[in-house]
Amino acid sequence: MESYIKKSTLIREFRNQIEGKPNSLVLKFDKPFFEIINRIFKKKPNDVRFLIMGENSLVFSIQFNYSIDIYLEHFIDRQPNTNTLVTITKDDDPLNSDSDMMLEDLNTCLSVIENLLSTKKSI
Repeated sequence: MESYIKKSTLIREFRNQIEGKPNSLVLKFDKPFFEIINRIFKKKPNDVRFLIMGENSLVFSIQFNYSIDIYLEHFIDRQPNTNTLVTITKDDDPLNSDSDMMLEDLNTCLSVIENLLSTKKSI
């Protein structure tokens, strides 16, 4: 399984979106952006799209081959223990078509995603 989008493309888009923003804000965006893409790309996504929203948040839409769609929004100005919203939709489970949603710190959300994808890959 190979990603359809390259990490370098996302980095270039990120740099374009932060252009002209104050340096203090750019520094707040850098660390979470690179943490997210580095951990997500280890699991080989099919597609990754992102935006920087007006509320100073990084928004990612991530799709995997396992019929899993992930919406991740990281708020850079919130308290560290609840600064990331994640919604995970699993299309391949006919008994549970609901989405799982959580509001936690970034590391916890990324760990949940990694664990879910590791489980799906081994099935």
